[in-house]
Amino acid sequence: MKKLKQISATTLAAISMAATLVTPAFAEDAQTVQTGVTETQEISSATTGEATVTYTQDSTFTVSIPKKITLDGTSKSAEYTVTVTGDVSGNEYVTVTPDSSFTLKDSHGKADVTASVTDTDGNGLEESDCKFEASDINAEGGVSRTDAIKAADLTAGDWSGQLSFAIALNTNSTATTGE
Repeated sequence: MKKLKQISATTLAAISMAATLVTPAFAEDAQTVQTGVTETQEISSATTGEATVTYTQDSTFTVSIPKKITLDGTSKSAEYTVTVTGDVSGNEYVTVTPDSSFTLKDSHGKADVTASVTDTDGNGLEESDCKFEASDINAEGGVSRTDAIKAADLTAGDWSGQLSFAIALNTNSTATTGE
């Protein structure tokens, strides 16, 4: 009988603790319902009212650039593609600006060779060539641009160099469509 009283007392204590633990959760849930309401308004009878609803999210984007580019042995050139995808605010744009030139070094000590980066027509890249607008980035599949590398002075050897890309999210002075 003593053992039964101990078990009953233990069970009663456990139930009591469980009931006590549940109460704060209900109180917290009730407070959560008000989250997001920053002010209220009084509406008189026989009228209508409006509530302003807001949402803010920072722009996000992904830029795909090549990891390795191999120049053609005959033309000493190659093309590569840059792609930008994401969800960018309508007043912003992304720039992906490659170096206009870079150095290729031969592993066996020949003199360095300069490679140039151009558009596919061989023209130097303009600022507008490197600018990706929000409406294009936000489209299904994003937006791509193809550029070219040429190093006409390459000779036999084992050449390598690093092409760098400056990537930035910028704000337009006037908003554009495409949000």
